[in-house]
Amino acid sequence: MSEAQKYASFAVEDMKAGTGLFDNVDATITNIQHTKEPPDNYTMDGGNPIFANVSFLLDGDGPEEERRVNQVYSEGAAAGDNFTISNDGYGLIPSNAEAAPRKDSKWGTFCAALQNEGVPRGVLAAGDFSKLIGLRGKFKRVADAERNFGADQRARPGQAKSKFPPSTLVLVKLHALPGEKGKAVATPATASANTTASAPIANVTEDDLDVRALEMLEKAIANTPKKQLQRSQIILAVTRAASEDPRKADIARRAADETFIVAMADAGYIGYRPAEKGQPLTLAAMTAAA
Repeated sequence: MSEAQKYASFAVEDMKAGTGLFDNVDATITNIQHTKEPPDNYTMDGGNPIFANVSFLLDGDGPEEERRVNQVYSEGAAAGDNFTISNDGYGLIPSNAEAAPRKDSKWGTFCAALQNEGVPRGVLAAGDFSKLIGLRGKFKRVADAERNFGADQRARPGQAKSKFPPSTLVLVKLHALPGEKGKAVATPATASANTTASAPIANVTEDDLDVRALEMLEKAIANTPKKQLQRSQIILAVTRAASEDPRKADIARRAADETFIVAMADAGYIGYRPAEKGQPLTLAAMTAAA
């Protein structure tokens, strides 16, 4: 006899209210635009805010027009004091030497999740968010950390306080980086243990530091007798591999960066075993064959 199934409880205390917001979805980013126009549900007055409007195409079989949704992220109440919006809307232009994006803003939370889930640092550091168009992943709402907005952001008179805890829609699993434009290619690394071929990172140009760091890191790994490089050896090995490149010091530092190594391993470009002695790195083809 099969095990008895347990029905879902419909007691009042076991049900929850719907927020009306899309959540826990697989989707593709179709556009990102910075704007001064606040969303309809923006509840703060004062300041000089900037917003990022992200367009998504939800996975599914229905008509595309029914699967297109937008999410607007605040970049901070004073963002407009420190940045202007680029002509194409894809980035922000600093207005002063001290300008830096707010890590605790909604947009800062969104961008941090992108990097944590494997989007190469170089793509985010470049600040051109057209490079994220075509990114596909699972997006979910996470609870916001408590923030103090200060006296320059006050709830509008007569506006009801939301009954739902504040949350931000972020990437929780990267399915695929965007398709390539121009010279870059998105093919995963397929080099054998006896080659030094590399796979350029998605949506970056060939002279991007991340691409060069990956190329030289793969070359350095391939040049070792066992095709395995300990993390402590990266700086020296990559410096030698990039000896003819005037940026060899920057390339080596980037290749040894923990965030970069994890991102490249998660994307399948290299193998990385941080729990093992020496924290060895291998070529992707060797990892797949292991």
